[in-house]
Amino acid sequence: PDSMPLASRLNAPAFRPRLAPRRGTSFSRRCVVFRAADEAPEFARNMRMEKAKALREELDGVRTRSRRLLAKGNRLIERGVQLKAAAERVMLGNEINKEDEARRLLVERKKVKDTLNLMTARAEVLAELASKLETAIIVLENATDEESVDAAKALAADTLPAAKRASLQEFKTAPVSSRPASMGEDDVSQDSIAERFGRDSLEREFAALEITQLERMLRLTPEDPPIPSEDAVVKEDDDDVVVSNTEPAWWQPPSEPEDAAGATMTPRDALLEVDRARVSSKGVQGRHVVALRKSCAVHGAGTIRGSDRLIGGKKDTAFRAGVGAALTAVETGEGETGWSSLGGYEPTVFLSDLARDLGVTPERAGVLVANATARKSAAALLQAGASVRGGEAESARVDLKKLTSVLRTCRACAGEYLDLVAFGLEQQLSEAERKIVLGLVPKETSEDVRGAIRCALGL
Repeated sequence: PDSMPLASRLNAPAFRPRLAPRRGTSFSRRCVVFRAADEAPEFARNMRMEKAKALREELDGVRTRSRRLLAKGNRLIERGVQLKAAAERVMLGNEINKEDEARRLLVERKKVKDTLNLMTARAEVLAELASKLETAIIVLENATDEESVDAAKALAADTLPAAKRASLQEFKTAPVSSRPASMGEDDVSQDSIAERFGRDSLEREFAALEITQLERMLRLTPEDPPIPSEDAVVKEDDDDVVVSNTEPAWWQPPSEPEDAAGATMTPRDALLEVDRARVSSKGVQGRHVVALRKSCAVHGAGTIRGSDRLIGGKKDTAFRAGVGAALTAVETGEGETGWSSLGGYEPTVFLSDLARDLGVTPERAGVLVANATARKSAAALLQAGASVRGGEAESARVDLKKLTSVLRTCRACAGEYLDLVAFGLEQQLSEAERKIVLGLVPKETSEDVRGAIRCALGL
């Protein structure tokens, strides 16, 4: 066997089983290589379509989240409108003891605005994400067989311009006969990019939020505190804007005590009269609190401090009566007669001393006066607008002169609940009528008072 030629030995039966598999294996490998080379374009195209399908599913999730976000935004818009109307009714109505409710409405309105701001930021993020997904889908579905496209790079690519995206969408929806042979009939479906995003794109959905209009609706949220006096220190907490231990601009120092001969009753008796009037049909009148103020000026207010007749909202009720009496005295021009209806006190001195007698803090007194001033402004400006509409400019001047006296005495500033007045007047008077009313304000009016009237008119 050793002398057998090499060719004879290769053809021997002992070698055939071992050589045949080798030839078969080599043949199979060549077939696999040839088949992979033939199917490479189709395989790459299928991979791109699978990746595009996965991105499309992700885009569907983004669209679902955006629709839920928009639905919540619509509900918040309706809630903001309701809060605006409720605050307007409370602030401009004739009800009393409603300041706490108005403050609660304004605080809730502020929270609505904060939530909308957060939703706006989320909407912008979703819109950017949707745009990138859409761009990646278009790039993957429109890539040629010669191009090597990576899904991660396509997703990180810059957003396609609107014109480029439109041209690619037209290409995607073109007839099959006019498209390259590499794009099969299966690639055309009802879920094409143009059909899915052309009619109802995320950009259009988010534009429907009308962010600027939402800001206009919530413009009256009291984020900025009223303009305080020079020595005021403004402090803002988490729930509301308050003036921390600050006296209002009209606040006056305590007046001098009076002689005992000027008092007709003791402070306890005067307070009893106020309490009896509170539960009567007419309510507390100005004369009741004027008598209490005169009595406390003689005997001091120490005997009524901590009284059960001043707990809860009772002292606010008494102080409101004093505010009404003071504003009426200013409107009627009682300064020429020595403020007889206020017991001889100037309005600001009377209110400051009355607040001390009742135990009303300066901050609370400032809020109550600002509320009363806003109601006076709403009534006077509406009456002036009605006079302008009826062609009675002189009557409007009279009403405005009284209003300027009230605002000057209380040192009202723009923003002190006068923004709410503007909402009501904008619905009742046209812009032209409000401008005419502003033009009828006396020329000698200070710029602060004129600015307050301009704010109340929504101009």
